[in-house]
Amino acid sequence: MSATFEGLSTLQFTPDNKHAYAYSGEVAVTGASSANTKVIEFETQSYYLISEFQPFATERGGAQLYFEIKFNDIIVVKTEFDSSGSINPMLDSPIKLIIPPFTNVKVLVGIESGTNKSWTVSKVSKVLGSIEQFNLEVKE
Repeated sequence: MSATFEGLSTLQFTPDNKHAYAYSGEVAVTGASSANTKVIEFETQSYYLISEFQPFATERGGAQLYFEIKFNDIIVVKTEFDSSGSINPMLDSPIKLIIPPFTNVKVLVGIESGTNKSWTVSKVSKVLGSIEQFNLEVKE
């Protein structure tokens, strides 16, 4: 892990190692009953992450959307919501999870029915346990 920004969909840490975050950027999902589209993936090391995930559909319209989180390819959260209500449809509140050490985390989105949609997903965490950063340089 590094304080250097490694790009969207990756786990990033603040320089003091007290917080971690990941952002998907805008991801287009096409076609009704679409396959799972992976928007964030990372692996934890020897620390816990006290996390909040917040999915947003970036446009409204009559679609049933789903959001899924997997730990080591096991579904721990799967939820569905309707995108017809507001300008930026989202779940009513963030999904709060404790992510254990040495866990592969995948965040997936999709459409059960309706038209194509774009998504953004944000994840913020408090880090518990010791971690080591190996590169604190800023990439230009």
